Amino acid sequence: MKKILGQSEAEGEVMRLATKWYEEMKTNYQRFLKIENIHSGHLDHEIISPNQLHVRFKPPSLMLIHTNLQNKISKKIDDEINNHQNQIYIKGPIGIGKSHALLAKALDLRMQIKKNIVVYLNNPLGWIASKYNYISKELVYAMMPFREMFTHNPVGLDEVLPQTLPTQESLFKWLYLLIYQATMPDIMNRDEPFKIVLSEFLQQISSFADRKELKIYCISDQENLFRNPKDPASKREDQFPFAIRYTFGNFQIMTASANNDTSEIQTRFRATEFFERLTSIK
Repeated sequence: MKKILGQSEAEGEVMRLATKWYEEMKTNYQRFLKIENIHSGHLDHEIISPNQLHVRFKPPSLMLIHTNLQNKISKKIDDEINNHQNQIYIKGPIGIGKSHALLAKALDLRMQIKKNIVVYLNNPLGWIASKYNYISKELVYAMMPFREMFTHNPVGLDEVLPQTLPTQESLFKWLYLLIYQATMPDIMNRDEPFKIVLSEFLQQISSFADRKELKIYCISDQENLFRNPKDPASKREDQFPFAIRYTFGNFQIMTASANNDTSEIQTRFRATEFFERLTSIK
């Protein structure tokens, strides 16, 4: 990578990470485009998510088997959406295949490139461990199908790095700025500057979707893992940036195990009237 005059070592590391991650995402998305049928072979983890998947999806690849449960969940989601329900919560016993069914639905929606933007949040523990970079990479990967059309540059980038970045793609610039705000050592409280940039990025994605008449799906799995069983008073799931999975996009879809108390999850959805019609997979 070409050294940019005036970069500090920290800025150089941000540039290295952003360039590495962005190029990997572009390569893996091109591989995703070559899939003809998500049920016809093994899927490498990297084409599903730029982050490590939850441990139940054992690396390096997985095969989605078309099941009656998948059909049932997929149809239920479609029915709820057709009934103008924008928040869908799926619960059921551990091990019946909710996560695989939700992944199949996410990939099916993502393959409808001209219709949908799909943010797939598979691994809560991975997000908790790297709360800034995890969501940054997932959002950028969700926008990969539109990277050449997404032309809005982040506000404040010139203040961070006045020099020209090695790529002119706006999506790369957003990734760079998000990583910068999350990792620069001189930022003592990283939540506030990162929140400003992330909020603006989410707004730009929403505006882009409106202009292109796209639907945004925010799909999150393993909701139970956001709660700390050793600390019932923990409100981690309400903290920034984790709470955006309840509010971002046209549709929010999540799963949780019925083996655990999920009553608190229900109260965090905006559309509280939905809980009279709670989706339950037995």
